[in-house]
Amino acid sequence: MNEAKKDYTILGEHTPVVLLHSSLSSKAQWQRLTSQLSPQFKTIAIDLYGYGAAPFPDPHAAFALQNEVVRIQDILNAVLAPQARFHLIGHSYGAAVALRLCYQQQNNISSLTLFEPVAFHLLPKTDPALHEIETLKNHITLALQQEDYEAAAACFVDYWNTPNSYHRLPTRTQSTLANAIKKIPFDFNALMHDPYSIADYQKINTPTCLLAGKQTRLPARHVRDLLAASLPHCQQHWVSGGHMSPITHADEVNNIMMACLKSFTTSHHSN
Repeated sequence: MNEAKKDYTILGEHTPVVLLHSSLSSKAQWQRLTSQLSPQFKTIAIDLYGYGAAPFPDPHAAFALQNEVVRIQDILNAVLAPQARFHLIGHSYGAAVALRLCYQQQNNISSLTLFEPVAFHLLPKTDPALHEIETLKNHITLALQQEDYEAAAACFVDYWNTPNSYHRLPTRTQSTLANAIKKIPFDFNALMHDPYSIADYQKINTPTCLLAGKQTRLPARHVRDLLAASLPHCQQHWVSGGHMSPITHADEVNNIMMACLKSFTTSHHSN
């Protein structure tokens, strides 16, 4: 079964796997992984608000991770049987959304696979990593206020990759990112002001696979460390590269994610 919709794509059959992408990306981020998974799983890759073919959030209303969760639940209610169980995968912003979705819907989620969930709201106020991400947010906000969308996109892309990464991209890709950067302030606000705490996430009993890049940024590393010490059923993996390794080192990351899914599936069947 291969079904493409406006803001989500379904590929394959059998047990569902839901995939949530990073900021400034789209469901297309997961094409290589869904191709690998589709012989054994039914993959559902979803565009998050403001990305790909998904609608842009209401600029006049408060925006939170819960808005993303509600929309994802609506999509899943439309494409899955009632109370169907599924595996959940997320990267960066999508992983933070996945973490919150899992907390609220544990009974339906068989496993949780997270690559560097940037749940900045979990960081202590005195953590220098929080100051670092606030500085990044302020730089991007200033560029957006000046309507310099390319500068804002370059700031974001270069921070999570390497200097001049944005300007090394094809012109068409630069244009896409510069247009999508307008959603980033919504993402930052949602990530930094979510009410859930590390104590809440300690209650997640879902088997979890937590991945991170060896050369990742301090804020992502500190969130990872907090979750690694708090999630009760968590296996951990370090991979080559940094925060964008699901794209820059896709084969390595995808192989681990596939192995995690298979181990969770085997464990579920044996219980």
